[in-house]
Amino acid sequence: MVRQKKPKSQDDIVDDVIRRLVEQLPDMSVDVALRIAKEVRHDWAGEYSRICYIAKITDSMRSQRNDAIVRDYLAGERISFLSRRYNLSERRIKQILKSP
Repeated sequence: MVRQKKPKSQDDIVDDVIRRLVEQLPDMSVDVALRIAKEVRHDWAGEYSRICYIAKITDSMRSQRNDAIVRDYLAGERISFLSRRYNLSERRIKQILKSP
């Protein structure tokens, strides 16, 4: 199993998410952010953290990506080019193109 490197700026996913929340919501108090972090750690720490899956993209993002692939293909792009552009296998591109 290949392990991916953690982001250099943060070693902990909970801290990273809280930091991003505070950046995006400047009105959020530090106390609220720390309370949220504590609750998340309480609910998810330990065994649960080993089985938790965090998707790279949401269903909405995947749908938009697939629509763009179809649009690019209909505009004349080759499957091999789409595969490189979207970082997907040619087989997956073909599956997306065949789906309704």
